[in-house]
Amino acid sequence: MTFQFDPELVQVDIVSPTRDDALREVARPLVEQGCVGPTYPDLVCERERNYPTGLPTRGASVALAHADANGGVKGNHVAVGVLRSPVPFANMEDADEELPVRIIFILAMESAHAHLEMLTCMMRLIRDEELLSSLLHLETGDEVCHALNEHITP
Repeated sequence: MTFQFDPELVQVDIVSPTRDDALREVARPLVEQGCVGPTYPDLVCERERNYPTGLPTRGASVALAHADANGGVKGNHVAVGVLRSPVPFANMEDADEELPVRIIFILAMESAHAHLEMLTCMMRLIRDEELLSSLLHLETGDEVCHALNEHITP
């Protein structure tokens, strides 16, 4: 799968008081750009409550959220949100542990195969401590998008 992050789906300096607010805000461009149906943000929040996606990565804790149901997904997309302040997310490996998440990735993939390929790609990205740290200091969605696209390996 050939993939590039889309600057229209990347936001920085997001202020959200709760996990669900943060997820809905990061998912908003997916709806606005016609990548997903209007229920997708709620489906992402619902899945997050049942199956946490917070990861204790070096550089900045991240969440790799998505929805179980299709939610009207058209194509393969990843929305990215860099939060101004951390928001607590449950740890994927230990739901009783809260992580201070600063970067949220919301996957919207058309097929299970594409989803697995994207997860593989995302795991390579989130292992890069320097990249994650640098994302926290970038000022525009274009800069974040460029940094992420430079680190995608085919």
